Amino acid sequence: MWIYISVHIVSGILIIWMSQEPYKAYNTISAILAAMATARATAAFSSVAIMLLFVCVGAHAGGRGDKVKVVDLVVETCKNASSSCRNKHLNVTQEFCVQTLRSDKRSSKAKDLRDLSLVAVDILKIRVAAAGGKVKEALQKAKKGTDEALGLRYCQVDYDAAIGTLGLCDAMLRDFHVPRGDADGPWSFELPECVEKATDHVSDCWHDLHMDSQTLINENEELIKLGDLNNVLLGPYDFDS
Repeated sequence: MWIYISVHIVSGILIIWMSQEPYKAYNTISAILAAMATARATAAFSSVAIMLLFVCVGAHAGGRGDKVKVVDLVVETCKNASSSCRNKHLNVTQEFCVQTLRSDKRSSKAKDLRDLSLVAVDILKIRVAAAGGKVKEALQKAKKGTDEALGLRYCQVDYDAAIGTLGLCDAMLRDFHVPRGDADGPWSFELPECVEKATDHVSDCWHDLHMDSQTLINENEELIKLGDLNNVLLGPYDFDS
């Protein structure tokens, strides 16, 4: 049995139209394409990515007629990320992923994984900058020449490096165009590598902080968790994942 499927994304919601009658799927695609053409002039529609898939469904697929399946892009992305092989040693939960992405309203307008990854990278960058500000305040209060003060200075350098790296990750994501890179953009595997390097800088701070700086340590551990989230989100771009 052949099922004809049209897929499009509207305001962050993935809508899949499934029909056993090909002309209905085709008509759905045509209508959306026309809306997108109009949107160039009026910006009245937010429909974005469209593709037509043909899938062969076994005899166990029951019933005839049309079905509409609505999938939340954030939930589906987080579900895939949390169940990926890449996440086995990171333990990022689907709930944490969804909560984090939805804390930023831009995630509701995301069209695809790259858009959601841009949101996640920016969330981490903002949080690292805020943590860096607290480290700076603690350094001003710390006694000069002590192990605590030295650790805070190292941590400040680590956070600055993480912020700089995340800025690069953001630029790379925006420049990414095709799965295997081109003359004007990065290779796909370089995207998860970038966030890994940023997270490594954050982890370095954990080793530098004095054991009496428990509040800063706790915040650092939360940042590492956010870094791990970025890592698993970008996993599909890694050739080895």
